[in-house]
Amino acid sequence: MDEVTQAIHIIADHVVQKNRENIAIVAIYGSYALGTESSLSDVDMYMIVDEEPTDKISCHIIFQGKPISFWQMDWKKAEKMAAGEKGFTEIWCNAASLFVNNSLLYTRSKEDLEKFNSLKGKVDEAIKDRNGKLDHVVNSFNKMFDVERIGFAKEKNDILYARWVVWGLLNNLASLLSWVNGKFYTKNWGSSMEEIFQLPIIPEGLKELVDVLVSSDDYDELLSAGRKLVRGTRVLVREEQKKINPSFDTTAEVFVHTKEYLNKIYSACERKDIYLASYAATELQIWISELMALSEGKHASDFNVASEIGSYYAQLLPDLTPFITNKDYTGLSEATEKFEKNLIEFITERLGKIPFIDTLEELNSFLGDDQRLV
Repeated sequence: MDEVTQAIHIIADHVVQKNRENIAIVAIYGSYALGTESSLSDVDMYMIVDEEPTDKISCHIIFQGKPISFWQMDWKKAEKMAAGEKGFTEIWCNAASLFVNNSLLYTRSKEDLEKFNSLKGKVDEAIKDRNGKLDHVVNSFNKMFDVERIGFAKEKNDILYARWVVWGLLNNLASLLSWVNGKFYTKNWGSSMEEIFQLPIIPEGLKELVDVLVSSDDYDELLSAGRKLVRGTRVLVREEQKKINPSFDTTAEVFVHTKEYLNKIYSACERKDIYLASYAATELQIWISELMALSEGKHASDFNVASEIGSYYAQLLPDLTPFITNKDYTGLSEATEKFEKNLIEFITERLGKIPFIDTLEELNSFLGDDQRLV
């Protein structure tokens, strides 16, 4: 046993002896767990505790030139991380490997070992849960638009900042492709690129684009490659989105929210307030487009550009945007009235009766009958 391996066991034994009652699992992960370590590999260790103490148990040292990191998490955090739950979704592509590719140095009991092994099952469930992670895929994609920050880097001639933007882009891409492919990586950020290139579902020309992004010092070339990568990635996400049935549980009460925006438009027309008119009309049309698309079993979110869902809105007509452009407040008000009439008909037909109430007697009757308000 070499001295680095001895050091690993000494550290693990020391921490367990001082905190035996609270420590359930001690494991090593990364290259040392996989048997692929080299002279430049660092050492990654973690423990699972019953409850995280006020004074966290950890050890971070350099031993014979090797960084050794030993950190802790409790069972609750481990379970959420393995499942890729909210708060851990973005790091799941790398974190899942903690519970699958590891070597145990200590287990407190048979029960703890069984509980630890069950985390692998949570990783498997996360791989299959494509519907539950679609929001994450969309969010990761939207963050990729930060590539435009390269333009700011060019203005300041700041290549380091441009590189930082690039790696933000690539880290989001890694997380997104992990979920799209139902795979996690055995290596950490930066080291996982070769694994990513081997995935079955990747953007066209991925390696060539990445090679430009990580090595070029030409800002225009970086921005061009980044934009191509964003467009190519969007094609993949769009295809994955189509495979998943969207959830739709909106009720007729949706008109209450819509009426708020309709009134904003009417108010803006009275005051000739172009800013409020533009805001309310834009929000209204996009939101109603999304609602109508969802009602027909189609996906709709801020990931979907208006042209992809605008055909659903077109059923209601008229389009309010030309009146905004021309600052035609009379035309906008009349068009909004027509839109409201068509919308009421649509909601009543598709979602049910809208709760219009005009008197206190009707209100009391409504509150008495509607058990959802109790």
